[in-house]
Amino acid sequence: MNRSWKNAATFVLFTLSIICLCTNSSFASEDYNSRYVAYKELLNEFYYNHSLSDQKLAPFLLDGIGAMDMSLNTFAVEDIDADGQDELLIQFVTTYTAGNQMFIYDYQEEDKSTYLKFIDYPGLEIYKNGTIIANWSHNHGWGGEIWPHTVYAYDADTDKYSAVSDVGGYSKEIYKQLKSPEFDAAGNAFPENIDKDGNGLVY
Repeated sequence: MNRSWKNAATFVLFTLSIICLCTNSSFASEDYNSRYVAYKELLNEFYYNHSLSDQKLAPFLLDGIGAMDMSLNTFAVEDIDADGQDELLIQFVTTYTAGNQMFIYDYQEEDKSTYLKFIDYPGLEIYKNGTIIANWSHNHGWGGEIWPHTVYAYDADTDKYSAVSDVGGYSKEIYKQLKSPEFDAAGNAFPENIDKDGNGLVY
């Protein structure tokens, strides 16, 4: 499968335990950029209170059987949509798999508050043109190596993301493994006419 997007944006995800060092530092001083102060406050809420005020989070698995360390959650500050302003990314993974989330927050100067700009399953591919590819949490389809994902486009005029396409695959090999070589789960025959290279995989 060839993708037309290149130059994926890269950024470092830091462990959330770092933020507890910032509470009494110059990071919180009044003359510091209010955007980053607001991001710090949001991270503190997430780290210490295990909540995000505008979101209903899946349960944090921090105690008992299957407990996970809070520091497995990570964050980054990066201008992901090339609008000249940094966004805050919070990767929430200390819960069951389907409850994992990547939150992307932005900041508005008018009321000096943060707001949720994007949310989906972690493991995003973020490109310089604003495109985001978000893999689904599970692959229960017939796509084989083609993991299902959603493609989001960024509109610079509205400063918003919108889902433009869901992508899935059809693997002839999967049909054979399930003793149904001619039809997929919906009863459709494998599209031989679309499989131009004859590798038994279309998407």
